[in-house]
Amino acid sequence: DLEKTYPQLSGIAPTVAIQLDLNNPQKELTDLGRVLGMEEKANKLVADFEAEVKAARTKVGNRTGTVSIILPLQDQVRVYKGEDFAGQTVKALGQTMTPDITKLSPGASADIANVSFEQLN
Repeated sequence: DLEKTYPQLSGIAPTVAIQLDLNNPQKELTDLGRVLGMEEKANKLVADFEAEVKAARTKVGNRTGTVSIILPLQDQVRVYKGEDFAGQTVKALGQTMTPDITKLSPGASADIANVSFEQLN
């Protein structure tokens, strides 16, 4: 809990608290750049990335499709909903993410579904 930890940490050394949002790495990068005195470099990295996405979108053109972000594991496949950075990038390229992954597995969350190889057949 930040309210309890911050006073303890700031008593040891200069401390800065920022809210991390793993679904918005551009904001995280610019926040960290500001804190570390590297705001200009952070802004350039974000701008460069956005330019690369725009160039890739141009190459993709009007070809669209549904994309699944998966992680093959030893005994299952993990399917991601795509609200994270990877999914945001897929959407920025004009693609659609796999719809409701909660139907793939009884234990699926809104973000991740673990699917056995048997289910894939």
